[in-house]
Amino acid sequence: FGARPAVREPMMEGIFSIAATLTGNGRTLDDLVRRAQEKYQVTSTTGIVRVLRTTVAEAIPEAPTPVSDTLGTVGSWVGWLAGVKKDSVGSGEKPVSKSTDAVLNLTSQISEIGFDRISITATRGYDRTIHLVAIEMIAPDEHLTGFGQIIGGKDRPFAAQPLQVEFKLGTRGNMAALMAQAGLLSAQKDELGYKLLVRSFHFGGSLEHLDVSDWRDLLVKAATRKPETGKDGK
Repeated sequence: FGARPAVREPMMEGIFSIAATLTGNGRTLDDLVRRAQEKYQVTSTTGIVRVLRTTVAEAIPEAPTPVSDTLGTVGSWVGWLAGVKKDSVGSGEKPVSKSTDAVLNLTSQISEIGFDRISITATRGYDRTIHLVAIEMIAPDEHLTGFGQIIGGKDRPFAAQPLQVEFKLGTRGNMAALMAQAGLLSAQKDELGYKLLVRSFHFGGSLEHLDVSDWRDLLVKAATRKPETGKDGK
């Protein structure tokens, strides 16, 4: 999607196949042009997805200093956790809750997903708006589905055109265990048996500058959630 900044890895990486179909009908040539619709099917069976990459460490009170961006490795947050004891009492070290620990682990693991299959179905009409009819990514522990649109316009390059996408994420295995520990997992399952998150989330911005604040806010809220206490306050 256009030139890639040297400091940022691509959102998707792999070998993709694209099938395009043009359909339409009309009584005149102008009518035909207005009614014409392009359909695109993008598929891949191997590659990496990084659309869920984000960082939450700087929003966690226990962190003494902000952790440097999203390197996609456990080392990005383990540094400041080195001197922290989980559930520690009476020591000079700040405790980290189980939900915080789970969110830090899952953000590290989900920052780069090796997928088994990805499929994107999109259509574009006369107004040049691209309707993302169906988005699906299947990985061993993650199942991401979504829909949305890229609003067309002649005054902006494709990568800078406004984007709106709604996503649902299902997980299983170790990822589901971390999501459950963070309080992010619902009791529902999707059609493939992956356990769904408590709610969907949306992306905005553009392909050039994704706005993932809703996804990040979901994780930050889980990471900073106060541990539940019993009736005796313990």
